[in-house]
Amino acid sequence: MSLTALIYLLVFFAGVVATLLYSPVFGILLYELQYLVNPPGRWWYANLPDLRYSFFLMVLVAASYLLRHGDYRENRFLAYPQSKWLAAMTLLMLVTYLWALDPQLHLDTIIRYLKVLLFVVVAFKVTDAAWKLESVLGAYLLGIGYLSFIIWQTGRTGSGRMEGIGSADGTDANGTASLVTTAIPILVFYALFARRRWQQVASVGGLAFTLNALILLNSRGAFLALALSGAYFCLFVFREKGLKGQKVKILAGIVAAACLFVYLADEVFWTRMSTMTEVSASQEVETHSRIEYWKKTPEMLEAHPLGGGAQTYKILSPYYLPKEWLSGGRRVVHSTWFEVLSEYGYHGLLIFLGYVVSTFMLARKVRKRLREDGDTYHLFQCLALESSWLAMLVGCSFINSLYGEITYWLPMFIAAFASIHLKGKGEPAAAVLQAR
Repeated sequence: MSLTALIYLLVFFAGVVATLLYSPVFGILLYELQYLVNPPGRWWYANLPDLRYSFFLMVLVAASYLLRHGDYRENRFLAYPQSKWLAAMTLLMLVTYLWALDPQLHLDTIIRYLKVLLFVVVAFKVTDAAWKLESVLGAYLLGIGYLSFIIWQTGRTGSGRMEGIGSADGTDANGTASLVTTAIPILVFYALFARRRWQQVASVGGLAFTLNALILLNSRGAFLALALSGAYFCLFVFREKGLKGQKVKILAGIVAAACLFVYLADEVFWTRMSTMTEVSASQEVETHSRIEYWKKTPEMLEAHPLGGGAQTYKILSPYYLPKEWLSGGRRVVHSTWFEVLSEYGYHGLLIFLGYVVSTFMLARKVRKRLREDGDTYHLFQCLALESSWLAMLVGCSFINSLYGEITYWLPMFIAAFASIHLKGKGEPAAAVLQAR
């Protein structure tokens, strides 16, 4: 058995014991690592016992939670605005089954979606203390750090970019790059403000690997996501009154991260990024077609105004797109926004937008409370989580990610953060949320 497989098994069984004896949050940490490390996609997986690890972990977490559910009564998931939008989206998905173009495919998709939501709800419920949230974020960063390390080891696999390495949701370069990008704002925060020296050192090392992975993945969408999330972070940092010393520290940190990125970037990367505004003759068809993919969605809705359920765009693409744009006879839309629009109509897109906006509004409410309390550490941590969520949204604009787990993990992190930091003295966070 390889050393990597042995370490994985030791961590896995230690986590199982901790989940059963102490807290379901340890099972949440294991599930995060299982999803991000994606053992079935690694060479050392052949050395592991053949088990359904993710399914086993969810059963284990659910059992541990049920045994201790009384300890988590104050964490009321339905008190948070995202939950209403998620409930509406779930109801819409269930109803859409009645007119889905492929009912069996749609049913399978709903089941997978409900599993994602189950994890999100339980993870929120059990993440009810600051140390637990720090642990959840630590596992998230560790998993992405491992992916980045593997990408560094492997290098580009062809066509000037890395392909074939990713999380359990897929190994597409754009999807993996979007995932990696979400870690960068959080790593910058910890590199600057972590309360322990080893955390700062680890964050700086993790930042170097994630930036390098982003360059090797060579995704234009992820690069745009990084730029916009960084601008968002800077904008709100410098809108804060006072905090001169912290602002200088953040500015220096961001400049250092930018210099590191420029140092790591090579000619292959900058050549591809230049096509965001200047399209060469050989790339013109690909870039033009992606925009045209999106423009075809309203045409599909004319025949299916309520949407057509899971993978509507892919199913209908042969009837709306020229043959030369298709791959294997079909084509996906390459945008989560248009994925929602084609599958659930304009009303579905409004619900999804409500979910997105409500997450930002909740984070804004928490930042206001932290500002009043003078808690600058958690104020900037909240802003880093917001920036990470924005990076995911920008990246999702160029990939299909409606059913991807990270699309729901990041808002869960923000909701758990709010639950912890909106608590009044002896007053549940839900009551504080409704009163403010």
